[in-house]
Amino acid sequence: MKNSNRGIFLTEVMVSLTLLTVLMVTAIPSLTHIYQERTILQQKTEALQVLRYHLMHWKAGETTVFPELQPVTDFSLVWEKKTDHEALLSIHWSDGPRQFTIRSEARK
Repeated sequence: MKNSNRGIFLTEVMVSLTLLTVLMVTAIPSLTHIYQERTILQQKTEALQVLRYHLMHWKAGETTVFPELQPVTDFSLVWEKKTDHEALLSIHWSDGPRQFTIRSEARK
């Protein structure tokens, strides 16, 4: 009987490396996009916390002391409407070329 244990051919190695390269070339951009979208979701969650903090501070009045927020993202807050009984606050930030805005309101 002849021994069929001949090893790996060069073409098998080349085909395997080609398939691995194609897989990596398609997976890396997808993973980068997923990471960017995850970062944006974290920023939106943080923006909602900042909005809630400022609106609750306005609603409770200046006498109530809330723990200070330390946001990671650089937000821009704009009071669009602020009266004695009603307030509308918007928060703006950017992530590269994308601009984001969230608005919220509160009433006393």
